[in-house]
Amino acid sequence: MNNRAKEFVSVLELLHENVSQRDKVLMFCPGLTKIDCFLLQFLYTTKVKVVMTDLARVLNVSYSRVTRVMDNLCELNLAKRLHSENDRRSWYATLTHEGEVQAEKIRNGLVDHQESVLRMIPEERLDDLLELLTVYTKAFVEITKNNLKEEDKDNDC
Repeated sequence: MNNRAKEFVSVLELLHENVSQRDKVLMFCPGLTKIDCFLLQFLYTTKVKVVMTDLARVLNVSYSRVTRVMDNLCELNLAKRLHSENDRRSWYATLTHEGEVQAEKIRNGLVDHQESVLRMIPEERLDDLLELLTVYTKAFVEITKNNLKEEDKDNDC
C-alpha cells in the first residue's frame, strides 16, 4: 500500500471515530438509540410516509429490527404506523408532531456541532475543503458501488 493511501486510511479512521463520538454526544433523549435517531432523521428529511420494508433496506437491517425500532418510537409517541391504502399487508412509518420536534432538536444539535468545528478552520479554506470532500466522497461511493457489484458477481453460483 502506498504511503498516500495509508495516510488517507488513517485520517478516515479518525474521522469515523470522531463522527461516532459526536453521535454519542448528541443523544438528546433518554430511551433513544443511535438507530432510533437515524430513523427519526430519515423520516424527518423524507417528509413522506415510508413503507417499513423500505426502512429496513435504507437502514441495512432486518425487518424485525425495524419493527423493534418502530415499536420503541411509537411507545415514545415519536412515530406511528399507518396501514397502506393499496396493500393491507404493508405499513407506513411516519413521525408524530412530537417526533418532528425531536428530529428537529437532533438536527439543530448536529448543525451546532458542525458550526463549532467549522469555526476552527480558516474561512478562506472552507470552500476548498467542501469541494475536495465532495469530490472524494463521490469517488469513494463510486468505487464502493463497483466493488460491491464485483463481490455480488463472485457470490453468484
